Amino acid sequence: MVLVLGGIFMKKLNEIDVEKAIIGGSVLGGGGGGSKIQGKKIGLLALEKGEVRLSDINEFDDEDIIVCTSLVGAPSSKEQYVSQDDYLYTISKMSEELGKDIKGVITIENGGGATVNGWMQSVISNVPVVDAPANGRAHPTGIMGSLNLHKVEGYESIQVYAGGNPEKKMNIRGVVRGDINNCAKLVREAAVHAGGLVVVARNSVKASYLKKNGAIGAISKALSLGEKMLEVKETNGNPIETAVEFLGGEIITEGKIENFKLDMKEGFDIGSFNVGDYQLTFWNEYMTIDKKEKRLYSFPDLIMTFNKKNYDTVTTAEVEENMKVVIIGVKADKLILGSPMHERTLLDEVSKIIGKEI
Repeated sequence: MVLVLGGIFMKKLNEIDVEKAIIGGSVLGGGGGGSKIQGKKIGLLALEKGEVRLSDINEFDDEDIIVCTSLVGAPSSKEQYVSQDDYLYTISKMSEELGKDIKGVITIENGGGATVNGWMQSVISNVPVVDAPANGRAHPTGIMGSLNLHKVEGYESIQVYAGGNPEKKMNIRGVVRGDINNCAKLVREAAVHAGGLVVVARNSVKASYLKKNGAIGAISKALSLGEKMLEVKETNGNPIETAVEFLGGEIITEGKIENFKLDMKEGFDIGSFNVGDYQLTFWNEYMTIDKKEKRLYSFPDLIMTFNKKNYDTVTTAEVEENMKVVIIGVKADKLILGSPMHERTLLDEVSKIIGKEI
């Protein structure tokens, strides 16, 4: 449903859109981007609380303030917990810190959980979700989803975080201000102490800046992908083939996961596994896939796994030894990406973490 509110053209999102968002978003998560289960829960809860509206970035005035929302943590953590009060705290505290009205919110990335980031904040603050996320695919670090603000001289990052189960005395909330990279690291450290996850509002920008650096239309792309995959699945077709065709990618291989290795370090999941002659590495999201040491795809190319049995997406947090999977790949130039995905220095950081050149 499309409506007009205050001169801004918007799409009113519904329960079917939640399904589309978590299915299409989980593919574009590239192994990360949060839990589909959590994404569905938050998306439906937001719709219970009020209207969620998706708006085109070009409908905003250049001076309008847009705030990024995200979930930060290690996907495999078993103590993850965020509440509605945590969402309320982050967006209301952010508005207080800015001393300005927030005109819209964006998610930091696409993913099974991440594509619905901002929906709860949208309802709470009565502003639309803007179809211009910081990135159109998921990525591991905060700086990768920060719209290249680290290159803007004098920019002070404000990041408000909250999360953790209060019944286990793990709830933690706070505000950090300063260098964008240092703030992102502090927020991830907070996620560790909160049990593995915090919800965050951060890095306000003017709409004019977002128009130049955001992944314009990436939420609509996730919704369209999810819609096509749902249609095929309902007719007992193969949604993996549909996703590959839609994204302009390929099915790389299929087989059984072997030699699965996982290390949780500083709030990240880092690891690798083999499927036949192929080796995949991940840093929350899939970073590389090689065949007998020949590189086939490297981040920010999209690499994604699906369960061979039921065609569902499988994130790196869901991977298990001996699981039978189908692996797809999509080159970066086929994706809608935010400006940091073109920064060589950020990709060099990936190489250091996984021990492979990107």
